Formats: sequence, structure tokens, C-alpha cells
Amino acid sequence: MKVYFISGLAADRKIFSKIELPEHCSAVYLDWIPVLKGESLTQYSLRLAQKIDTKEEFSIIGLSFGGVVATEINKLYKPFKLILISSVPDKNYIPLVYRMLGRLESEKALFPWMLNRLRPILKWFFGPLSLDTENLVDEYLNNADFRLLKWSLGQIGRWKNDKLPENFIQIHGSDDRIFPASFSSVNYIVKGGHLCVYDNSNQVNAVLRNVLG
Repeated sequence: MKVYFISGLAADRKIFSKIELPEHCSAVYLDWIPVLKGESLTQYSLRLAQKIDTKEEFSIIGLSFGGVVATEINKLYKPFKLILISSVPDKNYIPLVYRMLGRLESEKALFPWMLNRLRPILKWFFGPLSLDTENLVDEYLNNADFRLLKWSLGQIGRWKNDKLPENFIQIHGSDDRIFPASFSSVNYIVKGGHLCVYDNSNQVNAVLRNVLG
């Protein structure tokens, strides 16, 4: 079975480098593509999903904002499992402050130079981080597609989906500061923060073996 991975905001496939799938599964990475002018979240998600082979059984794993995109894809493409890591299944699980910022379109006030100024705050939100993970976050911030980043922040705050997917599994870090575990009915809680998929891959791998095995 193919398992399609969608990384988090500004991240890439390296964030999944410590993930080990069951032997009968193979990983395929849906890397971020540039967003088109005026493109909606649904339109973007379905364009990203064009690489999915629906002729055979498959699953999707989405991390953080990648989970939001995966949920949009799930509405049309029907995977065996939709696995959300450090993410949310519908808009009602998004903290109110993010939705308020989205309604105000506050992302329009962001400029590329701000990423450096905000770096300590962003690292705190992603934390707690190991040194290895902190270096990875630095790499992502240094190479971020700012246009995509800015667009994505707005999409999170204005996400309209209010229906829980039927087939989703939610894996969450116990100390997630971006989407606190207490905001969701999480199936599996592992030790760690928002990037538990990298910092605590052993526990995440154990869950994936159970879910996909």
C-alpha cells in the first residue's frame, strides 16, 4: 500500500525522515507546490493530490497544515486511512485566536524580514525541541516559500470544513503548543511537542504499525 505524506507549513519531506512504515507500505511524498493567484484551499489541495494513484489502496499522512490539506483531499479521494499528526480534523478544533486572526486577514501584515525577528517565538511554539529538530526548523525558516507560508496561515484561520472525516486517526504530541491536545479528541498521544513526528519518531512509528499493520 502506498502512503502519501504531506508535510507541515514551510517544512519538507525531511520532517518524515525518521518514520518507518510497515513492510507492506511504501512512502510517496506530496511536496508543496507554488500557490496560484486566487487559489482556494480546496483547489490547491486537489492540485497537490493529482499524483495520488487511486487505482490501488492508499493512505494519507498529513502533518500540521498538511493534515488540513489531507482532510480536503479526503473529501474526494477515499484513502484507507487518513492519519493526522499534530493537526486538526475540522475548523472547530482550531483555537479561537487563530480563527479571529484569519477573519481579520492578519497574514497580510506579514513581511519576509519578520521571520528572523519572530524566530525565537516560532521555535517556542514548535517546541519543546531537541537540538537536531531546532536545526531543522532553522533550515525551514531560512528556505521558506514566503508566499505559500503567508497564504497557508490565512487558510488555517479561515478553514470552512465543519465535518469530521469518517476514517481519520489523530496522533498528537502531549505538549503541542500550536494545536494543544486538549482541543481535540485525539486517538493517540505521544510524548513531545508539535514536531513529535521527528523528535519522538519511535512512538509515532509504533502507532503507525498498529494503524496501518
